[in-house]
Amino acid sequence: MSLDEVVLSLFETLDAIHRCQTDLDVAMKNGYLLMAKARYSMGTKKVGSLQYDLPSEAEALVHIDVHNDIDLPTFQVVADSPVTKTQQDVRHRKTNISADSKTITDDLSRVEDIGLKELGGGDHLVRKRDPLKWFGVLVPQPLRESQRRFSSCAELCCELATLKARLMQQQQEFMRLKKSKNDMIAN
Repeated sequence: MSLDEVVLSLFETLDAIHRCQTDLDVAMKNGYLLMAKARYSMGTKKVGSLQYDLPSEAEALVHIDVHNDIDLPTFQVVADSPVTKTQQDVRHRKTNISADSKTITDDLSRVEDIGLKELGGGDHLVRKRDPLKWFGVLVPQPLRESQRRFSSCAELCCELATLKARLMQQQQEFMRLKKSKNDMIAN
């Protein structure tokens, strides 16, 4: 690859980074604006830091793939990360039901585990959390749209990280070719 081709690809990557950063800024701005609309419609006490869990776990899972031939990492949002619980963590309520009504207790234990799905064949259970449920059952449409905008921000951040990794690789290639050119001129 010639020095001119590397410079052209470097500027194309810079342009893509600029476009991606602009898209990220717009998505963040719209997400915050929609959250403000939801807060206005629901009231200031309904949407605030008291409604959500501060030390909560991340809602998105990012997969990093490093190609061995060019050492270029790619970042990709795989899926929403579920909350994993073991069978011991699931709370079972005490019931005062006689021993001959075993089917009723089985039905009650199934009712308690609503929203849990078995994963594999072990005792691990997975529950997908929806942060909108923290604000009530009937949340306004701007709050749902705000969640979608912020979810798209996670994908844009992964794309931006991939582009910046590519930019660093192209800068290293440019510096290597420039040094090679300067060595050729000096000799």
